[in-house]
Amino acid sequence: MIIQAGLIRFEGTTDELAELLRPLPEKFELFLESIKEVFGPDALATLGLQLAETLRRPTTAPQGDESFTKAEKAAGIPGIGHFFAIWSWGAFRAGQSPVGIEEAAALAKASPELCRMCHNTSESERKFSKLALDRVTKPPPEGKYDPPWKAPKDYAGWSDGSYGLFDLLAGSVAHLGIHEGKFTPLVDYPATVLYQIDVQLYLAGVMVKRIINNPNLIVLVDDNPLETWANVRACTSSPSGFQDWQKGKATNGAQVAAKARDNFFMRALEIGIDPAAMAMPFDKKTDLHWLWPGAEAYFKALGVKL
Repeated sequence: MIIQAGLIRFEGTTDELAELLRPLPEKFELFLESIKEVFGPDALATLGLQLAETLRRPTTAPQGDESFTKAEKAAGIPGIGHFFAIWSWGAFRAGQSPVGIEEAAALAKASPELCRMCHNTSESERKFSKLALDRVTKPPPEGKYDPPWKAPKDYAGWSDGSYGLFDLLAGSVAHLGIHEGKFTPLVDYPATVLYQIDVQLYLAGVMVKRIINNPNLIVLVDDNPLETWANVRACTSSPSGFQDWQKGKATNGAQVAAKARDNFFMRALEIGIDPAAMAMPFDKKTDLHWLWPGAEAYFKALGVKL
């Protein structure tokens, strides 16, 4: 593997690069500085730009025109397109060692759909998916709501692990949109709709919007997109864990959230996206409520066909 950065050249194996990049510093600014020291001052401008562009259109599905760029426009959330690119790449590379830009590009070319068709049926994923679905569809005391939410017709499928580009827990996303005019477009369909990229983009967009607008999740850091989007990624993994992490609590959830943040930084570098240069979801002068069109309008703008 060869990485060229300006006049600086790295030549070695993936394992050697992994050792070079490990351990990941706590602050990404320091990580960027270390990369510049190793690869030269032009590294961030030259590494991985072609892959970053490739990942904006990660699928050859029938809905191939549904890209991260289109999702960002439909959602009205600046920066969410790049966020989706990093999130989906991280899900595709989950548990794998860091790779260089050249190798990442080769991997993306060999698997252009990334994890669009993935279905994680591990024991833990199935357990938590079913718990999430039971929580909202069963009456108290087993469930949370009285009356409970409508149960999906394909209850087994919607409680069977996680799916797709973003490794979304099926049971926790079956009703996404319900808090906006009780819009639940998916519950009457089999869980296999989760393999559709436009459905995945709908669910991920609603999830991100809810995280950013949740007053109990302090994810926004003024004028700092790097920390802001890393916080959002942590919350997509474990909202309560992110809260514990912010409070300095040593819980399992906090570890999950912290790991998601660190992986976000690492995977962004692999595909040539600098989170510090990403757009902020909104600034002090703009209220996201005015940018977000609503779950149903976002769903329609994506052109979802069930």
